[in-house]
Amino acid sequence: MFALRMFESPAGNMHWQNYQYNGPLTPEMETTFKTEASRALSSIGSGSLGFSVSTSVTTVNGVTTGLTEFQVGKGTPWTAEEMAMLDSRFAALAPDGRMVG
Repeated sequence: MFALRMFESPAGNMHWQNYQYNGPLTPEMETTFKTEASRALSSIGSGSLGFSVSTSVTTVNGVTTGLTEFQVGKGTPWTAEEMAMLDSRFAALAPDGRMVG
């Protein structure tokens, strides 16, 4: 499941789409997400891209959970077409419903 949060950097030069994965992110999976985002956005000519990945692990009462935030940024505002394309690519990579944006 995807949920969308928009963030525009204070400098106004990058526009970010944020996604959360409720599990640990392997290096291979991170590379795949970046590759798919690049392919999706380059096919419609959206300009420069940036990526940010952060993972946190929490243990409460012996139960360990992980959360990974994956951000895709671009130099121009996001269009509905670009957001839909990125959402569908990421949904295909995490079909178990663990992706929330």
